[in-house]
Amino acid sequence: MKRKVVQIAGFTKVVSLPSEWVKQHNIQKGDNLEIREEGNTLVVSPESAHHLEKAVIDLTKTDTFLRRFIDVYYRLGYDELEIEFSDPYIVSRIQEEVSRRLLGFEIVEQKENYCKIRSISKGVEEEFDIILRRVFMMLTSMSKEGLEILKQKDYEKLHSIIALEEVNNKFTNFCQRNLNKYGHMDDKKTTIVYYVVTILETIADAYRDIFKKALK
Repeated sequence: MKRKVVQIAGFTKVVSLPSEWVKQHNIQKGDNLEIREEGNTLVVSPESAHHLEKAVIDLTKTDTFLRRFIDVYYRLGYDELEIEFSDPYIVSRIQEEVSRRLLGFEIVEQKENYCKIRSISKGVEEEFDIILRRVFMMLTSMSKEGLEILKQKDYEKLHSIIALEEVNNKFTNFCQRNLNKYGHMDDKKTTIVYYVVTILETIADAYRDIFKKALK
């Protein structure tokens, strides 16, 4: 499919949209479209292309809550999770997990045996590069500050460094979610960047284990 570029007002260049595509996606005058660069290619999509993805998690047959129950769905890019459970204690674990590990998510509805968590921070996905940079900076801080504390043998200060591993988990979870849901702005780099994020999470785990051993 080819489209001729039209120049208007001296500088602005315009390309028309295929009429069938416009009808299929109900594009109206004044609507916003998402335009993403992938190398030398421009990808155009309706603003609502990333629809709300929902999942139901049934925990009624287990008394054990594992963080992977909601971690996996978060990283896969789901926007809303309805969680059913029989043990009322589980909701406190869910609250803790959301607070500690799911950036941009909150519990929006809660009943005796049911709760709903949802992404509430529209636009946070645009901060991918900022969050990834923070992960690198945090690991640098963990290594430099941790080494200095070990040299000084002021081991109690290691508790604050160890706590950064949880923050790192929150940020790397967000990055993995973003890559699964939207991909990297350069589509060819999605897989390698995802792998890099996984390694960064592993490095933080290694620092945590080193400092915990030093405390003992």
